[in-house]
Amino acid sequence: MNLFQPLFEVTQDPSSHPELHVFLQRIVGFDSVDDESKAERRLFRKFPVASDWNTAQGPPYSYW
Repeated sequence: MNLFQPLFEVTQDPSSHPELHVFLQRIVGFDSVDDESKAERRLFRKFPVASDWNTAQGPPYSYW
């Protein structure tokens, strides 16, 4: 099943999915995420966990 197929179809022909067409006029974006209930492995072991961060400058953007 292609999750994005209806999005492509309604982009080309709004009458193909009228409700989706109206919906897309009212949103600015969407995000699909993985299972947030599972802890992610730390990619940067040299940095402390967020709760232990105590320096004036925060970690690099890639840390988050």
